[in-house]
Amino acid sequence: MTQNFGIRKSVFDSPAKLIFTVLISFFAIFFFIAMFLPVKKFERINCRRNFSPFLEIHFINVGQGDSILVLTPKGKSYLIDGGSNESEIKTADNSRLYVQHYLKKIGIRNLDGVVVSHFHNDHLGGIIPVLKDFRVNKIWDCGGIHDSPAFRDYLEMLKTKKLIRQSVHSEDLLDWGEEIIVETLNPPKFTPSSFSIKDRSVVLRITYGKTSIILSGDIEKCGINEVLRYGNSLKSSILKIPGHGSAQSFSKNLYNLAAPDAVVLSVGKNNPFSYPVNELTNFLIEKKMQLFRTDANSAIVFKIYGRNFKDYEIVVDQ
Repeated sequence: MTQNFGIRKSVFDSPAKLIFTVLISFFAIFFFIAMFLPVKKFERINCRRNFSPFLEIHFINVGQGDSILVLTPKGKSYLIDGGSNESEIKTADNSRLYVQHYLKKIGIRNLDGVVVSHFHNDHLGGIIPVLKDFRVNKIWDCGGIHDSPAFRDYLEMLKTKKLIRQSVHSEDLLDWGEEIIVETLNPPKFTPSSFSIKDRSVVLRITYGKTSIILSGDIEKCGINEVLRYGNSLKSSILKIPGHGSAQSFSKNLYNLAAPDAVVLSVGKNNPFSYPVNELTNFLIEKKMQLFRTDANSAIVFKIYGRNFKDYEIVVDQ
């Protein structure tokens, strides 16, 4: 006697019915697995969006230091400097943020690239935990070496992550997407001995449409003179004030040639250097340039649409 194991024999009478039964069983098992097994989340390079009509520049409040996030219209993410790795207690500024926390807060998990403008701790220090916690595709810096714990940690982390430093120099173009132009204005390829570590800062000019922004690192007299070689072509809508508003980084010629509509100062609250200096703030008032400060406004975000010189909007935390 043939057993049918509780299934009516008529089910097997037709090949088509048999195939249909097998397929239904397969999909039922697949659905059960999909419902109850954990699924790994798909990570995008930039979790905030794939495409956008604007270029987004974030000046992160890292206290007495610099950290700037660039989010391109086609969804790429680049970080320029990371602020300090010192504690809030040591910096006497409890309003500052650690850059890695800020990135995670806005949904960034991976970075297409990182730029280290120069190797002082208030720019490089915060890059170390970023390299540790985030996937970074490329890294650019000002070249050379520096004798400091932060720099040694930087080299060790690059080795661990198998990242190769790429030095950038004046007139280099960085490929951050065909929709934007990223020009390097400093340091020169053959840096004179007169250049301090601050003067070797990577200076970038980013252009989207008809709107440009200059990110100036901590350049002082020698670095500023290198940038001034570009003359009237420096004209830009927005300028990051170099050197946190120090006297050594103040040059009327730089502001007159760039002729920005807005300027951004990354500076620590109650900083021990009394930055910005009065000469700078008085000059900005005289020139009627809009001033935004991380110590007063916290994070400052520019959304650049690029249809004309002043085609941007600004969002501040405070």
